[in-house]
Amino acid sequence: MKRGELNLKICLNGHIVKELEQNVCPQCGSQIVTECPACHTAFQEYDHLPTVCVKCGHVYPWTKEKLQSLKELAEKMDYLTRDERNILEDSICEIIRETPFTPVAAIRVKKIIEKLGPKTSIFKDQLLDISSETAKEIIWTD
Repeated sequence: MKRGELNLKICLNGHIVKELEQNVCPQCGSQIVTECPACHTAFQEYDHLPTVCVKCGHVYPWTKEKLQSLKELAEKMDYLTRDERNILEDSICEIIRETPFTPVAAIRVKKIIEKLGPKTSIFKDQLLDISSETAKEIIWTD
């Protein structure tokens, strides 16, 4: 790291912390981290909240929490069939990374979201935070 360059500070709930002297997140009070918990690579400045470590591929704690939250939300969508909920739950795990399966998973998610219409606003907001760029383009482009 170059002199004067600062590591990104992120709380375990995924809030980017701008205040240099903060020891806990001012939004939620959770612990602040500056590096990957698995390989200890320092976070760098990103134009978006990172979901996985670029060095080791570890899924960050805030990503795991949002995935769990999305799975629980999907489980509560009783207007979906059991198969649709299972497809949705499986697919959201695929759209956080850029892999050959990302477009397929994103198309599955988009079809289910389109079926649900406005009932999915909370789900869509949470999903947007952790989706890869490819998934965002597929899901949120008409």
